[in-house]
Amino acid sequence: AAQVLGDTINACHAAAIDFAIARLESARAQDAIERSGIEQLLGSNHLFQSVEEAIRARRDKAGAAT
Repeated sequence: AAQVLGDTINACHAAAIDFAIARLESARAQDAIERSGIEQLLGSNHLFQSVEEAIRARRDKAGAAT
């Protein structure tokens, strides 16, 4: 699953699509994301506690880039 997620993230990056993960609440899932290198691939500024927080951060980033 981590390989497929990593491939998806890389495909999004190649297509200039911003990819983020929100509500990763399970400690087991968080450990897997870190252990598999997904967290490093995403960057820490792409992991969010809530969907609202993710949308706000991505919208603010997009607004700052224009």
